[in-house]
Amino acid sequence: MVGDFAKEQYSKYPESVARSVKSQMGNPRLEGLPDIPDDSPEKVCAQVLRVLKKEAEQIVRSRITNAVFTVPASYGAEQKEATMRAIEMA
Repeated sequence: MVGDFAKEQYSKYPESVARSVKSQMGNPRLEGLPDIPDDSPEKVCAQVLRVLKKEAEQIVRSRITNAVFTVPASYGAEQKEATMRAIEMA
């Protein structure tokens, strides 16, 4: 879930909505969601990227095959690598 729908769901089910995934990149497991097995921050990020790509493709009415991604300057090597893995998964 991304955007307004995610905000709405968070207000109803705060224990089930991943927040601050970006700040957890590079960690082996997403903190704050104990009931969801095997969800690393990069897997959640990949899911978000898939949704955003699909929505962008609907807007431009064309398949998107290339994109430019940036990472915060404060990211260390592991966070940058985790971001790349998420992009590749998406």
